[in-house]
Amino acid sequence: LNKLFVMDGSKRSSHSNAFMFGFGSNKRIVLFDTLLEQVHDDEILAILGHELGHWKLGHTLSNFVVTQLYFGAAFYCFALCFSSHDLYRAFGFEGGSERPIPTMIALLLFFQTLWAPKFSK
Repeated sequence: LNKLFVMDGSKRSSHSNAFMFGFGSNKRIVLFDTLLEQVHDDEILAILGHELGHWKLGHTLSNFVVTQLYFGAAFYCFALCFSSHDLYRAFGFEGGSERPIPTMIALLLFFQTLWAPKFSK
């Protein structure tokens, strides 16, 4: 752990938070100023212990790896769906060209469909 930072979060919100970031020897912990105002010293110590636990258990690196695997799998699935004319027709797009709609629209449709169950609640 190199440094402990206090973020001025009170300008944007009254929400309090703390997080750890960094890899290797560049690990840092950030505490929101709102957190420091809302809790007692023993609670700050517990929060620091919690963040140090993330460091000790390697959560930053494992979350990074999982995120990379997720995006790799998502873009692989997108590549499979990108050339499916039937899929485009299911969304109401007609076209006889090789790529019936721009890539950004296809990405938007793909990820909206992928995340729809998560955000429908």
